[in-house]
This record gives sequence, structure tokens and C-alpha cells, in this order.
Amino acid sequence: MLLPADSILRLELDAHPDEDVARFLTQFAIPSSMTRNRGTLWPRSELHHVPIRPDLMSTLAELAEVRVEYDVGGHMIAYRGDESLLEWYDAIFDPIFISRAIDERSLSAFARSVGGQCDDV
Repeated sequence: MLLPADSILRLELDAHPDEDVARFLTQFAIPSSMTRNRGTLWPRSELHHVPIRPDLMSTLAELAEVRVEYDVGGHMIAYRGDESLLEWYDAIFDPIFISRAIDERSLSAFARSVGGQCDDV
């Protein structure tokens, strides 16, 4: 897995989220004190914080397979404690920014698996 086991994924859903996705995220949501800015200011979006676990990420991937991109989250942040590990605003269209704290071999393998590439910025 690309991210450490104790990481959290914050998904930002639009004002009218897909019912199945919203139900899943609400069921597994955990409290969070993360204070990163929202990607969408208006209309106010829903924020859901879920633990990054293989079973939850597999279910989320299954939900994403049959929906349009923004139904699963237009903006995503993965974090551990106060450290941001991954940021993907305007998901699908913009690049994914990944922390240098992530192991380079894991990152390269991830990029290959999704048909992407790693660029230093």
C-alpha cells in the first residue's frame, strides 16, 4: 500500500453526494481535528475522514468504478497526525501531490500501477 497503515483519508463531497458513497463514508467516518482548507468554498461541501485500510479502500474503489469521478470526492487529502501525505485537489484533472515522507519505491510502483509518472516539484 502506498500510505502508512495508520493514515486517514479525507474526502470532500459536493453538496449533493451520491447516496451509496455518502452512506459508506458516514458508516466508517471517524472524528478528526484536521484543519486543512476545503477545496470548494461554495456550495459548502461535506467532509468525511475514513481510516485507510485495505478493506475500506477496496470498497471505496468498487463504489468509484461505477460512478462519475466527483461522486467519490472532488478533493482528497491523506494524512497521518498533522502530516499531509497526499493532496489531490480537483481529482482526476490535477496532479496528485505526494509527500517526500513516502517511500520512493512504493511511490514509483504506485505511479506505474495507475499509468502515471513521478515528477519532482
